[in-house]
Amino acid sequence: MIIRPADIMRAGSVEEVHAAFRDYDAELADSARKAGNVFWGATFILDDSGEREDKQQPTETGASAVAWESLGHVVGKGLPVRAEKAEIGATLRAQSPQAIPIPKLVEAGRGIGFAQIRHGADGVVRKYPTLISCDYKSEDSGQTYLFPSIGLAMACEYLQVPLKNLKLRPGEYLELPGAFMPDGSTKDLRIPINEKGEMIINWVGNYTDTFKHFPYSSLTLLAENQALIELKGFIADRGISTFEDPGQLISATQEAFPEARSSTIYNAYLLY
Repeated sequence: MIIRPADIMRAGSVEEVHAAFRDYDAELADSARKAGNVFWGATFILDDSGEREDKQQPTETGASAVAWESLGHVVGKGLPVRAEKAEIGATLRAQSPQAIPIPKLVEAGRGIGFAQIRHGADGVVRKYPTLISCDYKSEDSGQTYLFPSIGLAMACEYLQVPLKNLKLRPGEYLELPGAFMPDGSTKDLRIPINEKGEMIINWVGNYTDTFKHFPYSSLTLLAENQALIELKGFIADRGISTFEDPGQLISATQEAFPEARSSTIYNAYLLY
């Protein structure tokens, strides 16, 4: 959250000052809820040793504590799958959460999954982990959970397969039972995996040409362009006489568009 001096100057009470703070997390959550198709990515600190040790979760304040708290919320929502250690084999293990979406974002999204890839020795990605395991200790007991990759989470949502119904056979397959196919039929889908739960990637084409990608920077630019159009329209409606006092015109524009950045307002003035 940020607040600008201009917002404080316009405030007539302490309540209005508090209201001037923007809650960007709430805005993002609201946008995700309206879209209805947002899957959040999570990252974990992975352990390649294969050894599983019972370590105490950090309880101190800070990023680690926040990550564990967010992980607890995700676990409480039933998004990861409970599993017995004997069932997960050599599936990739997470030592701890690294970056987990906060509860208000999880509540607003369609789903969640870990968003990590693993490069081969030559730097090429040929295997994709479908599931990773992570131990989470609640107040009562500890439990091992399987977290789906974000790709698997989206596939299960599309095929209407609850994550709890997944059947994991390390070294053989990961089964999605009763998957609803586009033609209306249902079938059991099996994804061949290795002992670590990784599948071989079958690349369908060039990264830049096969799928459309929208970097955050381009979305910001689109929003900036839209803001310029609206600001130019506002300035045009003021009449040519208002240009005799640019400072007054810019102040009026800032008053009408409190969310717009000063640089955007100035650019709109210059472009007009």
